[in-house]
Amino acid sequence: MSLGCSVVILAFFCCFHVQSRTIYEPAIIGGEEVYYGQYPWQVLLKKEHYGDVLCGGSIINPKWVLTAAHCTHKLINGVFVIYGTVNKDDHSFSQTVPQKNIIVHRKFEPDVLRNDVSLIKLETPIVFSDFISPIKLNFDDNRVLLKKLAVVIGFGVMSDENLEFSEHLMKTTMNVVENSICENVYNTDKLTYVTEATICAKPPPGKNNNICSGDSGGPLFIDDQGKWLQIGINSFVAKEACTEGNPSGFVRISKFKDFIIENTNIT
Repeated sequence: MSLGCSVVILAFFCCFHVQSRTIYEPAIIGGEEVYYGQYPWQVLLKKEHYGDVLCGGSIINPKWVLTAAHCTHKLINGVFVIYGTVNKDDHSFSQTVPQKNIIVHRKFEPDVLRNDVSLIKLETPIVFSDFISPIKLNFDDNRVLLKKLAVVIGFGVMSDENLEFSEHLMKTTMNVVENSICENVYNTDKLTYVTEATICAKPPPGKNNNICSGDSGGPLFIDDQGKWLQIGINSFVAKEACTEGNPSGFVRISKFKDFIIENTNIT
């Protein structure tokens, strides 16, 4: 297999052509509405106060948000961070964060979304409540994740035809599968998107649940003995094929333990 890669810019999305599909910066397909306080770590990122959906993210302690590097590496005026809500236009809990407070992984490779991890240091520490609280991160690289049922959430578009972002935070579930399933879809002899630092997940059999445009940077998380544990970050999905049951790629958080701890002192 020998295919070239062309880059297409669509709004603020970078689309990477791979085989007959296009990698699309990840909305929730086949989802349902999230109620207030259900997943209180979810963050919505916008370029500015009155901007549209940029990406998702997760609160990991009072001063830090975890997201994808491709969401932040081109920002020049900082980012507008919204939390404690399930409505994309509710800015009751929000703050603007300057560009100097954004840490993109120094080895981020945008062409293949390698090391697709970024941290945002908030100007004002978050006051936790029933509607705003952090999620625990999986730093155990030996934890068995294969065949786990994982949850994804976001404000992204909900179909391949309708490119409007969701007004409400949505959720769905996906199965963690072998990386080879993602490799068969996204990797070529010239471009390698899927590595050991990737988690591959796909819809349950007979379903089309998935992430899509607008969900990038949001959390992939599992139930770990009654507590939610974030294992991944939404990174890429096949463009114009979100509803076709394709697998999607997520950053494997355990591979970035050192990067996260060194910058945030989180334990």
